[in-house]
Amino acid sequence: MTKLVGVAAGRAFGACVDARRSSPTFGRVVTVDLAVGVQVLVPAGVCNGFQAVSPGGTQYLYGFTTEWTPGMAGTSITPLDEFLGIGWPIPLDAADPTHVSAKDATAPRLSDLR
Repeated sequence: MTKLVGVAAGRAFGACVDARRSSPTFGRVVTVDLAVGVQVLVPAGVCNGFQAVSPGGTQYLYGFTTEWTPGMAGTSITPLDEFLGIGWPIPLDAADPTHVSAKDATAPRLSDLR
């Protein structure tokens, strides 16, 4: 699904990865500093993740073209994939569930999608 992402309060570091196998930009990573007033349209087949970076908290917003339901089909890539080279502002500790969700920690690497 296509997503519109942004923040209502605070700041977030956003990362998008093209996971469309037939795309000429497959595997390309784009990062953006999300602040109030900045929104990013994420096309279908492009994975997105974020890291809240405001000391006072962040309110992250998603808008979807399809209503989200648990277990719906989709593609995910672990944010821990070194090949992506994402420079997360706050270092990630894969063993710490407050840093990375179980879903993201166990998601495939980009090379697994090829």
